[in-house]
Amino acid sequence: MDWPPRVLLPDDARAALGAVAGARDTSQFADAQVQHQARRQVCSESPGFRTAIRMAAQALDAEGAVVIEAAPIQDGALVILASAAGTVTADGNGDPEQLVWDVRPAAHGSGAVRSRSAAAFSLHTDSAHQDRPHDVVVLACVEPTRDGSGLSLVAPAARTAEALALQGRDQDLGLLGDPCFPFASPSDSGLPVGYFPILQEGSVRYREPLVRWGMQLADPPLDEAHRCALKAFQQVIDQPSLPTAFALVAGDVLFLDNHRMLHGRTEIGAAGNRHLKRLKVYAPGDPSRS
Repeated sequence: MDWPPRVLLPDDARAALGAVAGARDTSQFADAQVQHQARRQVCSESPGFRTAIRMAAQALDAEGAVVIEAAPIQDGALVILASAAGTVTADGNGDPEQLVWDVRPAAHGSGAVRSRSAAAFSLHTDSAHQDRPHDVVVLACVEPTRDGSGLSLVAPAARTAEALALQGRDQDLGLLGDPCFPFASPSDSGLPVGYFPILQEGSVRYREPLVRWGMQLADPPLDEAHRCALKAFQQVIDQPSLPTAFALVAGDVLFLDNHRMLHGRTEIGAAGNRHLKRLKVYAPGDPSRS
């Protein structure tokens, strides 16, 4: 069976979604009430939309990832679609922060922002330094590469834990659940440093540059046993066989459970022009977002 699962957005849903989004200025969607009112309006006008987002929500809950196909890729339409998973926020989404962040190679080369580099992007979770990372990350494909490069990579936390267990690394697996691994803020100073588990009961939190920076700033430093566990984890997620690799096509919208899934990307070739849009979502009832 193909993974992640896919849900096709029917014609009536695309039409209603585009019309409701087009009736509002994009800046209005910064208001969570506007997001959810607009989604309810699309649901009332399109039974196909109601069915599609219900199927997608079930797949996301069961599998941790789902692709909605044939979606409009205008910013407002994407915010409405992503709001089916919660509240779309600009918090922590790009620099400067915005509801919809363009992910594509910068004209000047690799740049300071990793998502705007053409280099391979190793497996990670988003917002890993935050006390409560975003619940769902949404990636919408505007334009795929022409040369087939820039494949999306997704690996469940559970698969990573299984790989460690198969290597007889049960002790390392236990140590990875300790809330002692330092994550540095992506600020100039790296402060504050947060201390969190990396792999624990089906959930994962990891971004290599933030951990590497945190290791330099941690006081007291991480002990040798936990350093070894971290190295074992890094070796597992660097295995090419761990993630599922797949291509997104124009109109595909990938929803990822940011607590259960690692994601990344293969290198974008010289002939590639991959363009995605990223949205970040806090789920309903998130205690850190009252």
